[in-house]
Amino acid sequence: MSKPATDMRLLRAAEGFTEVVARGNAYIITKNPMTGKCAYDGQVGGGWHYNGDQETDTAWQTGTAPWNYQMVKAQYNLFALSNLANGQVLKWLDSSSGHSVTFQPMALQWTNALDQIQQR
Repeated sequence: MSKPATDMRLLRAAEGFTEVVARGNAYIITKNPMTGKCAYDGQVGGGWHYNGDQETDTAWQTGTAPWNYQMVKAQYNLFALSNLANGQVLKWLDSSSGHSVTFQPMALQWTNALDQIQQR
């Protein structure tokens, strides 16, 4: 589920709850205009919205140099390289504080489970 708020809103709309009454970081309240009833959908730990009203999307996107992939539509930013052979291959950034963690494996060894190709 890469867009939890969107997915939940569409699910509730199919049930008749088409009017968004309120939304927060970890919840969304929708109303059925025909019955007047409301539905509250929430999750523990937050993450449905970031920057107030923008919906979280954790799908990988094409990155900007030097990163091949990025995930920047959440309360954190994540950047990754497609080549895991050396260097800084993954960076997690807390956009609110500016603090980051960068992973730089020196002797990473892996095996592809699909066809057993190994890193050399």
